[in-house]
Amino acid sequence: LSQALRRSTNGSSGKVQLGSEDGLNKSRLPHSSDTPVHARLDLSPMTFDHVEWGLCRLVIDPPLSIDPTLDEAESGPLYVLSDEGLGIRVFAQTREQLVEELAEQLIFQWDAYARESPDRLTAPAQRLREALRDRMREESVLATQSEGR
Repeated sequence: LSQALRRSTNGSSGKVQLGSEDGLNKSRLPHSSDTPVHARLDLSPMTFDHVEWGLCRLVIDPPLSIDPTLDEAESGPLYVLSDEGLGIRVFAQTREQLVEELAEQLIFQWDAYARESPDRLTAPAQRLREALRDRMREESVLATQSEGR
């Protein structure tokens, strides 16, 4: 998952848990060519307690849990994560890519809205700013690494 997203569980640092015991383990998916593509896709819930991108880490409290859906595209089905309250709508071909897209979008929104002065934002942007700030807080990746997280 590169640096996009990691999850801390009981004080330990590891890969993100995506709603199942090993959320990105594709070996649990049926592999028979007789099985329809939709049946082979993993639509189990994805849960995030923080995202990281570059040197920015956003802690999400309470954790964000989203059920992926499918969007039929010409190139094949795409996973979709949506959360209207946080302005999230990301698409990807794999769950791994979906995690990357979510992290990138949340960091972008944090930079564009949560860090911005409310008087410089439209009313809908102010609501998004407040939703982000109510649910997340920013930490430096360097600070969490030096603390041994």
